[in-house]
Amino acid sequence: MYDQVLFIFVLQGQKGENLSSNIISKILDKFSSLDNSLIMQQYLSVICSVIKKVECFEYDSKNSSSSKTHSQVFDISFIDRVQSALIHALETGNQDVICKSISGFSELASLGTVKLQVKSIEVLLSLVTKTICDKSMKEEINKILDSSKLEQNQKCILELCNLKYDSNDQLLDILATFDRPKLLEQNFDQINSTIENCPKLNSKALNILIECSNKKDIPDKLLNSIGVLLASNGWAIKNEGLDISCISRSIFIRSS
Repeated sequence: MYDQVLFIFVLQGQKGENLSSNIISKILDKFSSLDNSLIMQQYLSVICSVIKKVECFEYDSKNSSSSKTHSQVFDISFIDRVQSALIHALETGNQDVICKSISGFSELASLGTVKLQVKSIEVLLSLVTKTICDKSMKEEINKILDSSKLEQNQKCILELCNLKYDSNDQLLDILATFDRPKLLEQNFDQINSTIENCPKLNSKALNILIECSNKKDIPDKLLNSIGVLLASNGWAIKNEGLDISCISRSIFIRSS
C-alpha cells in the first residue's frame, strides 16, 4: 500500500507538480532499493526535475547574505543523497537508466557550485571506459567531468579514453607521450588492431606495451596476437633492441 501511494506522488512529480521535501526524501529512500529498470526511469524523471527546482532545496539559515551562491542555497546533505541515487542508477547496467542518471549529473553540474562526490567521479570515469557507453553518453560524461576537479591519474584516464587520431601511426605517437600509462581496455584493443593490420608498426606497438604500467591487464586476444608475431618475427624484433621478456612471460604464464 505504501509503495502504491508513493508511486502516485512519483506520477504527480512527472507531471511537474511540486512535491514536499518529505515526499522527495521518501522517493530517494525507495529508489535505492529499486532494480526494475522501467520503474527506476520514472523515479529518475522526478529526481532530475527536483534538481532543476531551487525551491525544493532548503535555504541555509546560518547565512543571511542576500547574495547566496548555489552551494549556500542548497542543502548539501540533500544533494549528497541525490548523488547517491544517481550512482545507484549508473551501476544498474541498463543503458536507458544510465542515460537518465547521466542527465541528472549534468543538471547538478550545471548548477555551477555543486561539488561531485569522489564516488560519483569514480563511477562516471569507470563508466566512460565501458562499451555500454555510446558516443553521446561519453560526450555528456566528458562535459560533467570537465567541470569537476580531477586528480592527475583521473585526468589521464579521461585522456586515454578520448584519444583523437587519424591513423594507427598517429595513435601510437600519442600513446608514446604518456609516462608509463595504465592503458584502458579500448587502448589494448586499438593496439591489437594495429598489430594485426599494420605490420610496419609492430615494433612501435610493442614498445607502447613495454612502457605501460599494467602489463598484467593485457587481454588474451592481444597476447595471442603478440605470440603469433613473436613466432614469425622474433629475430627481427630482437634486432630492433626491444626487451619483450616481460610480455613473453605473460604469454608463457597464461598458456601454461
